[in-house]
Amino acid sequence: MCSLVFLQSADSSLGRLDYASLSQEALMEMLIEGIENKEKICGDASEMREVNEWNGVELEMEKFHTIHWDNYGLEGSLHWEWTPSAVTVFSVCKNKLVGTIDLSILPAGVRHLSLNYNRFNGSICLKDLPKEIDSVNLSLNQLIGYLDLRDLPASLINLLAFSNEFTGGIDLTRLPAELTKLDLSFNALSGTVKLGDLPKGLKYMRIDNNNFSGPLNLTSLPDGMVELHVNRNSFSGPVDFMHLPDEMRFIDLRSNQLCGEANIPRKSRTTVCIARNDLTLQKVENL
Repeated sequence: MCSLVFLQSADSSLGRLDYASLSQEALMEMLIEGIENKEKICGDASEMREVNEWNGVELEMEKFHTIHWDNYGLEGSLHWEWTPSAVTVFSVCKNKLVGTIDLSILPAGVRHLSLNYNRFNGSICLKDLPKEIDSVNLSLNQLIGYLDLRDLPASLINLLAFSNEFTGGIDLTRLPAELTKLDLSFNALSGTVKLGDLPKGLKYMRIDNNNFSGPLNLTSLPDGMVELHVNRNSFSGPVDFMHLPDEMRFIDLRSNQLCGEANIPRKSRTTVCIARNDLTLQKVENL
């Protein structure tokens, strides 16, 4: 097992004031103090590896910048507050990690955060994401509460938070301009959604398998959008397919309460799935 010689420095009474005085090695040891099977990272007692020889870590200029502990079978919790300040990639997906996630204490330079396929719980505040982050995956956990999508970091490109237990409405009108992929499927989100002010660069969006309701306006989608999944909700009323983006290839509307006759341009290359609605689709010449 790892030798956690600096454990006493983690006394909460010392707070973050002691953080700057600790070595990279001490910070890494504290980060994994809550992991029950540390040998998956740093070897068993017979190996006694130095921290810079741990599995899944990379250094640059003697500072840790990458933590990649995917699919290690890790159990226990992470002490986020001791993450080394130079870390830009933090990926611990496909483990059995538990506990809450405090995004406010992650290093400011983190650009890639993958925490998916664990057992993290509690609420989460996306406003606290590091300001330079571009990719976040929180999917397949047990996260709960309101999902505030306002004032996210401007640098954010990918946001995946599917298969959690988020509830309440969402505001899609203030997403980052650089966002290209958004997946909030398989939650318990509800209310109406406005699709007219999505980021111009958004290509893939999934909000399927939730409890959304109300009308579905597809007339002002981003020009470059390729896929849209809104199936298995309670959207209702008629739908206009005559103004779909030229790049759109797939729209899934199945299992809603949409109704009426809907026209779609004969030359459209979009595959539209409308099963389990009261909706009739007819191809017509462009008006």
